[in-house]
Amino acid sequence: MNSIGKKAYLLGAVGVLLIVGIFSYLIIGNNTQEKALETSEIPSQPITKTDKLWVISDVHYLSDKLHDQGEQFQFIKKTSAGKDLDYPRERLEALLWQIEKERPKGLIVSGDLTLNGEKLSAEELAGYFKRAEELGTQVYVIPGNHDISDGWARRYKGDQMERTDQILPGEFADIFADMGYDEAFSRDDDSLSYAVRPFNDVMLVMIDTNKYINDVSGSSPQTSGKLRTKTYEWLETIFAQAKKEKAMVIPVMHHNLTDHNSQVNKGFTIDQAGNVQDFLFKHQMNLVLTGHIHTQDIASIVKGNQTIYDIATGSFATLSNPIGEISIEDKVLTYQKKQLLMDDWAQATDQKDPQLLDYSGYSQKLFNDDGIGMAYRQMYEEGWYDEKTADLVADFIGQMNVRYFDGEDYYDQEEMAAIEADEGYQLLKKQPDSFLLAYVESILIDQDVDDTHVEIPIGY
Repeated sequence: MNSIGKKAYLLGAVGVLLIVGIFSYLIIGNNTQEKALETSEIPSQPITKTDKLWVISDVHYLSDKLHDQGEQFQFIKKTSAGKDLDYPRERLEALLWQIEKERPKGLIVSGDLTLNGEKLSAEELAGYFKRAEELGTQVYVIPGNHDISDGWARRYKGDQMERTDQILPGEFADIFADMGYDEAFSRDDDSLSYAVRPFNDVMLVMIDTNKYINDVSGSSPQTSGKLRTKTYEWLETIFAQAKKEKAMVIPVMHHNLTDHNSQVNKGFTIDQAGNVQDFLFKHQMNLVLTGHIHTQDIASIVKGNQTIYDIATGSFATLSNPIGEISIEDKVLTYQKKQLLMDDWAQATDQKDPQLLDYSGYSQKLFNDDGIGMAYRQMYEEGWYDEKTADLVADFIGQMNVRYFDGEDYYDQEEMAAIEADEGYQLLKKQPDSFLLAYVESILIDQDVDDTHVEIPIGY
């Protein structure tokens, strides 16, 4: 398997390489003109310790009107790297049910809203987000690499794939106008970035780091991302305003600020990451919320006496469908991973489907099976597949993959001893040149911080 194949199986990122284009003002039009903030628009209330902001990422929603459960859709499911494509509506209904119960003030969505940039999927998803806002939870979205001018936007019919309408840059801001763009006090002229004030002392800076052309594309989505020169300039003004007004800043972008895994990071960590990091250090940022890599992972970057935390929330389409919950008290931001209460919703709404009633078990098995399949393929392609031992190695890889992607890979001494004694791991260590061994060891050394909880000083 080539390196791109490895990443696709491990991370659930289905796209690579798109022609890089530049926005034109005429395409994005007045939807991206910077808008002055009227005094009356500034929220009068500061954030309190009871106010919660939720974060989800990589929703990868696909409208069920774009497939018929046929042969081609079944193939897409098998190659989706552990994403659940069967219950997207149910996940969103469960999210709305949980929002109604817990009443967060905001919902931040850090990109890859759609499976592959299908306009119909985006329109349906905006409908769900509108219902969240009707419950009192303001939604703020930013696009991911799969959302705009994606040549993979398809309808799956029988054993065929048909092109379907893509989302163009200006259309994204129109579809999700009520989910941040109309609330923005400033918008970047050169991208779909914007800044918004959910509270008078908190500023969300939603940064578009994606590469796409400004027209319909025939190419696959580009995995990598960058920060445009003019977007740097726009951010200078936003950060200066925040400092002047002593507002706490929460930057949000799709691509990662730093490597979350030593083996799998190309295309996931933003281009020229060192420059972006230096820029954020210069402006005294303490964190950035990201997604893209599909793992629930918190990485830290240290420069002198400053630390920036890159908090990557795992994919909402996999495993425990993670929700990051943010609270702020005395200028300390707390991030805590929560689980979508899919099983509880299924019981409360009298669902009959056994996979919904035990959704946590179903989604974990789906992801575990994908990891097992990846391990079998890797062993075969590396030339050391052995029927007598393959199951032990594959089962070990599947279990490690589940824990890593769900953010539960912070191993104590007893757990480390159990891993070392695992027969599958012992067999794997006899293959020193295997990608699987390097991947497992990259997981085992990821012990810098708890990937589900962190407390961060924030503000000027």
